[in-house]
Amino acid sequence: YYSFRVAGSEQVYPLERLPVERALQGEQAAVDDLEIDLVDKRRSLEVWASPIFDERGNVHYAVAAFRDITRRKQAEEDLRKHREGLEELVVARSAELSGANQLLQGEIAERTRAEEALGRHVSELSMLNRIAQALTSVTDLPEALDAVAESVAHLFGVNVTFIGQLDAAQTELKVLSRFSHDCRLPELMSLPVESTEEADLRHELLRGQTQVIQKAVNCPFLGPMGEHVGACDIQTLMLVPLRVRDASIGLLGLEMAGVERVFTPNEISLAETLAASLAAALENARLFEQAQAAAAAVERNRMARDLHDSVSQVLFSAGLVAEVLPQ
Repeated sequence: YYSFRVAGSEQVYPLERLPVERALQGEQAAVDDLEIDLVDKRRSLEVWASPIFDERGNVHYAVAAFRDITRRKQAEEDLRKHREGLEELVVARSAELSGANQLLQGEIAERTRAEEALGRHVSELSMLNRIAQALTSVTDLPEALDAVAESVAHLFGVNVTFIGQLDAAQTELKVLSRFSHDCRLPELMSLPVESTEEADLRHELLRGQTQVIQKAVNCPFLGPMGEHVGACDIQTLMLVPLRVRDASIGLLGLEMAGVERVFTPNEISLAETLAASLAAALENARLFEQAQAAAAAVERNRMARDLHDSVSQVLFSAGLVAEVLPQ
């Protein structure tokens, strides 16, 4: 009314593996993977068996012991399931922590980028403030332009910066100020006017369009500008028009020698903001010179009138004296 099964299955426990059978063969044996099927219930068993020998060394009989380990097996199964649950929880928690760590790293990287961008923005604002002060508080315009040219070179990290003013015909550019680490810049540069590419470039500059030229050393610039670009191995050139009342009165130039320099849209916008301030400063200087010239002309006219009146009075007095003297 009972049978032995392999633990956890319906398989009949093999006879040759039963400890009693093995003991009758002269072998000590013990197993704990055996279940006894009592029809209405099952019990897990741990079984030991030892052979008993007679005086001639033959197996006389066997002694076997059976222990009910159902509760122990159940506890072991519960412990196994609990361990598996813990392992799954650890894996899930590790995945969550890994995701959280990646998210945290991303947030840290984003914050670092934001702080770097803020630092650059603060630096740019500080430089703009210094440039604005140079243009508004310094009475000596050449000195102010020199300070601006140097500040712009440091701000954009370029080799050469120059500030030039166009003549009335808008064909020649007189360099008013320049800053250079190791490049020479001519005092007078002709704007490109002859070849098609240069004519287009000049047209765009006069229309107020900022021009960024890569591999500028290969562009067919004419005159001193071409000599300068070739001699200094200028690879990137940005020309920003200085505009006053929809007219270009000069250029702000930024040059990178030896290697190409990619200007971002924000940097181009910043350069155009600086150019607007420079244009206003140049126009104010021009108006101030005109006002001084006008004031000098008024003073000369006044002195001429005063002198004329004084001479007339002297002549009239002399005439009266000449008439009276004979009498």
